[in-house]
Amino acid sequence: MLCKRSFDFYTIDNQTTPATYGAGTIAGDLSADFNFNYGAYTYRYTAPDGVTPLTGLIPTAPRSTGGSTVGLRFDANNTPAGTAIINAYPKLTQFLGGVAPSGDHKLTFDIWMNYNGAFEGGGGSTEWLIAGINQDGNGIGAARLGQEPAGVSRGFGIAVNGERGNGLDYRFYQNNTRFGTIGVPEAGYVATVDANNFGIANGENEFYQNLFQFPDYETPGSIGKRWNTVEIEYTDGIVYHRINGNLISARSDSTVTSGNVLLGYGDFNATTAALDDITGVDANFGVYDNVEVVTTTQTRPRYIGPNGGLWSDSANWQFAVPDSNIATADFLGNPTSTTVNVDGGGRTVRSMVFDAATTYTINGDPITFNSLTTGIHGSIVVRNGNHTVNSPIVLNRPLAMNVNTGNTLTLTGAITANNNGYIKFGPGTAVARSIDTTGSFNVVGGTLRLAAGSGTSKVTALRVEGATDAWAAKLDITNNGVIIDYNTTLTVLSTVQNQLKNGYAGGAWTGNGIVSSAAAGASTHAVGYGEASEVVGVGGGTFGGVAVDDTAIVMRYTRQGDANLDGITNINDFALLAANFNTTSGWTKGDFNYDGSTNISDFSLLAANFNASAGDVPRGGAVPEPASFGLAVAALALTRRRR
Repeated sequence: MLCKRSFDFYTIDNQTTPATYGAGTIAGDLSADFNFNYGAYTYRYTAPDGVTPLTGLIPTAPRSTGGSTVGLRFDANNTPAGTAIINAYPKLTQFLGGVAPSGDHKLTFDIWMNYNGAFEGGGGSTEWLIAGINQDGNGIGAARLGQEPAGVSRGFGIAVNGERGNGLDYRFYQNNTRFGTIGVPEAGYVATVDANNFGIANGENEFYQNLFQFPDYETPGSIGKRWNTVEIEYTDGIVYHRINGNLISARSDSTVTSGNVLLGYGDFNATTAALDDITGVDANFGVYDNVEVVTTTQTRPRYIGPNGGLWSDSANWQFAVPDSNIATADFLGNPTSTTVNVDGGGRTVRSMVFDAATTYTINGDPITFNSLTTGIHGSIVVRNGNHTVNSPIVLNRPLAMNVNTGNTLTLTGAITANNNGYIKFGPGTAVARSIDTTGSFNVVGGTLRLAAGSGTSKVTALRVEGATDAWAAKLDITNNGVIIDYNTTLTVLSTVQNQLKNGYAGGAWTGNGIVSSAAAGASTHAVGYGEASEVVGVGGGTFGGVAVDDTAIVMRYTRQGDANLDGITNINDFALLAANFNTTSGWTKGDFNYDGSTNISDFSLLAANFNASAGDVPRGGAVPEPASFGLAVAALALTRRRR
């Protein structure tokens, strides 16, 4: 256990936000009672007949011992019409060693959410419990309204209201971002949009209706007027949220791995809570009891079989054969290089972990990456060594590849993406085949290399982190093509141009951003890029054998000078360069060295490759002389002036 069972809390964040953050905390409107005897409080509830109002004392929390009924009560927003949030954090002395938790751990607490009125509550009854882990001590992120005084508030969190009816009754947070808007499965909710079209965060969704049923819960689908046990767990890079042991949400997230825990209470709506219609007292509050933080551990299947062993053979695994959407297959260090053969038509895992200086090679039938929710990535982690997966790979989730310094992961098998993309973490290198997907390339650190000769990738978004991040990031397209079939303004031509300029590094191709290791070994080649409307034409067509519409950015490994990206440098490319000579431009207008201008340097690059295709050497055709080129540009300028 990382902390005492009963915290000695102190509050550092009391706020109301009728306008902006921190404006005028009103005395008495936010309160914390650290020794609240909830067992002496009379609450109202509805009889099983669904009509008759009854009253009773709040019972002992389910995890209490000795009949104790003392807990931490939070209250908010009783007097003004505005929003109010109160957050509390344990003193560091409450944790073993006086250090906030880190790594794999879990916050567990019992919570009683009270509200005024009967079914769905009375006026101003919609208020939220707030809790989180790995916090930096500045709030739950997006549970705040208005401007953060200290920038981004790190951590993971949950907010749940007691009586439903808001539409966003179940909310989950990463830093300042709230997940859970209707129709966003990436939030990692277990709930899906149900037959009645209720959203994944709406308490009227069938998922919550089945978990919290009347008469145990006065308002079906909500947790009010009943003790519930909530868990927020961070294990193996995944954040889990559970209520009464039921998984509510889970998503992969390695952005924060340590920090304080947070308990709080808030009213996110600009409404004033009314008194209860039966008891006549303040009935909108939350009570926390039995708060604890413990270290979590995993027991994962570990390969202990011989070189050439079968995946299906239970004798080859310590604990169990990994084959499920929660399974992690550990390959942690046979003394010699080892081949494992996947059999039985294929296996399913959430993750594979390699931690051995000796090489592992995975052959045979397909490996499917899947998980409990859409928010959890499939993953391959390389902590040590260079390892190869030759088996075909099926992605039912995006594939996150986390490779440590100096190590390499190579995926040679065919990739069935099922509309999922690649995410690359860690400073090492991952080599994977090109894919056609509605997913994305997201390179957070190290190098994601598209295997040479694997064709043209098609994704909907591209993100390559810069040198300011913890790990320098590169997307190495080698000798392939890439289509970014964007449907928002998140991916723009100037972003790709800057990423290529950074990666080009004056011709060395050693920078961060978009690079080509094939171009680095061939001074005549580079990565051309442009809007699909310019390259394949308005209305779309094909690029690298892949269908593309005209709202896309296309890239390919080609000759310097191939302005129109058709794979050959010829008079058509010269005409594009001439038409844009001495202008600010991009590749399709003759800027072949990414400096933002079409000039004599670009002409020299074109001339050196004139009449050569992307894959061969110059054929010695009629190359325009610099003098005649200058005359052509002068004539073009005169023509424009006359117009």
